[in-house]
Amino acid sequence: MTTTPDALALATDRNPIEWYGERAMRKAVCEWLVSIGYVPVFEVWNCDIVAGKWSERTGRAKPSLLSAIAVELKLDDVAGVIKQCKAARLRYDLAFAAMPEERVDRMREDTIGKFVEAGVGLLEVGESVSVKIEPLPGESLWSGKTANTLWRRRHEWSGRLTQVRKLR
Repeated sequence: MTTTPDALALATDRNPIEWYGERAMRKAVCEWLVSIGYVPVFEVWNCDIVAGKWSERTGRAKPSLLSAIAVELKLDDVAGVIKQCKAARLRYDLAFAAMPEERVDRMREDTIGKFVEAGVGLLEVGESVSVKIEPLPGESLWSGKTANTLWRRRHEWSGRLTQVRKLR
């Protein structure tokens, strides 16, 4: 397949989030999670990203999972992302919806209110990530199985976002 100059110009002129979809937000969100001390893992129990914060590791034993954050990436579906994040709040400490900053900037006050009412955090994703709405604490019902999965898959994020493995 050859790429015409017009197609190449179209691809480079478009917003990368529009061009590549939700996955284009993944790198910025993961960098933000790492900056606040979490280790992100992709596609865990119907969540786009789940990140764990671990205790200090001593010896070879797996450290304790201190907290876990779920992040759902969505381009536009507000009702859908709120539903997914409400479900994630039952399992994890915090749940965020991550949406392109252009979409968040266009949100009406009643739409913002839906996130607040549901206790779901909202991340604006552009060149960087900023927290538009802080989430309410979730139920924190993650189990040893959650901790084991996050620990086993912690190397998925190492600055690279290629060859992402999904759970079966």
